Amino acid sequence: MVLGEIPGDTRGRIRASYDADLRALFFTNDRNDFQRGCAFVATGLEVQAYETVRSRFIAVRDAI
Repeated sequence: MVLGEIPGDTRGRIRASYDADLRALFFTNDRNDFQRGCAFVATGLEVQAYETVRSRFIAVRDAI
């Protein structure tokens, strides 16, 4: 989820929250001047786990 011009500009600025009743992840970027509001991802399936940190999701290691 970028919610901005480029990922580097929004790193650490996107807030994520999970609503178990809706089975949905909501994302907001309060510093986004282009569009206010939230983005979401939802599923009709039972959620076993979720991850909102990109580097953990795709297992990217920091360059040494």
